Amino acid sequence: MNRTSRRMEARVLAVRHELKHTVALLHALSDRDEANILAMMCCTSSEWGAPCLDALNTYYGRPNIPVGTLKDAGFLLDSSYNRLVAERYPHRIRSGRDAPDATALYRQVLARQPGKSVVVVAIGPLRNLARLLESEPDQHSPLGGRDLVAAKVALLSCMGGWNPAVPKGWGPEWNFAQDEKASRSVVENWPTPILFSGAEIGSGIMTGRRVALDCPLYNPLAMAIGLYVGYGRDRESWDQTAALVAVRGLRDYWKSTPSGYNRIGDKGANAFTTGEDRGHRYLVRSMPTPQLEDVIEDLMVSAKEGPTSLDCDIAFYRGIRSIAFVILAAVVAAAAPTASAAKIARDGSILIDFGDAEYSESGAWEDGGKGWEQRGMSYSLARPTKVEQASCLLAGGTPAPLRSRTAS
Repeated sequence: MNRTSRRMEARVLAVRHELKHTVALLHALSDRDEANILAMMCCTSSEWGAPCLDALNTYYGRPNIPVGTLKDAGFLLDSSYNRLVAERYPHRIRSGRDAPDATALYRQVLARQPGKSVVVVAIGPLRNLARLLESEPDQHSPLGGRDLVAAKVALLSCMGGWNPAVPKGWGPEWNFAQDEKASRSVVENWPTPILFSGAEIGSGIMTGRRVALDCPLYNPLAMAIGLYVGYGRDRESWDQTAALVAVRGLRDYWKSTPSGYNRIGDKGANAFTTGEDRGHRYLVRSMPTPQLEDVIEDLMVSAKEGPTSLDCDIAFYRGIRSIAFVILAAVVAAAAPTASAAKIARDGSILIDFGDAEYSESGAWEDGGKGWEQRGMSYSLARPTKVEQASCLLAGGTPAPLRSRTAS
């Protein structure tokens, strides 16, 4: 369906890099009135998880989305990418210590919603949801956690597991393995249907490279992708698939299995069986992968910037790019035709190669005889025929858009 009448509570977790991809996708769906993001939760002990979520929501024009965090100590503390986003973009939550407890926020938000109206999207370890199920009645609701979930939630869309079972030679899926007890508790005791998007679904759906062309460098998604996997490179779409199906349903993207039981075993390893109906299903591929990659990337790059002033940050990123590009253009003009390649790194440093070596990254400005095209994190000029053209483009010209994977 093109629009959804159900209100959506997006449980977006700040433990993996896919966070930025998925937050952008959810905001794009909200821009199209297909989803209403009620709250986001960080499921780790990182002090930068909640500020990162808050900064992303502010950037995309929804600074009032409540953000909660796990209050346990010592659980998955790595926060390098979350910290970089939080330190460069405006937000209100200074650290995880200032964010509300995720369990309390879950209860507060759920208590205010109509019955069976919320879809929970879980894209990380399940400790917060386990805490929710165990929670006691409070000022927000006289219901215990499990009864509150049963009353308010329609579906849990969970990125987790290998389906129907862990492949031979592989270990348990990462999300389930981080907290075996919590994973088992949620899967065993969750009182509504659960739809699993397993690792086998997102592993073959590669997205992210179009962000290099379609988003400005000061976009936090562009920055995060550049830092994590390389500007203009792809990453598996594990988490985006769970968010997309939560909002739009199966459509022609996927099919789902008959209802069964996804049992969590030793170390978080799962195995799905149809002999017992626990209301569990998992996704099966339907749409060709290149088309689905386009669907996801179209959403990732289309999320609208909000009205919040980002002048300082925009100047920072534009300054790096424009200064480096002008320097590079001047170097090319001075060195041509001696220099066969001039390269600029993401941080603005200049690398000049006077030989014929090819640059190994996927990214480059390339003249294929039909104009210059941008390709990723670093930029190369290989014997440009017109230095003036290179100078103009590198100083701020518009590159040709990257064709979609399904374009002929």
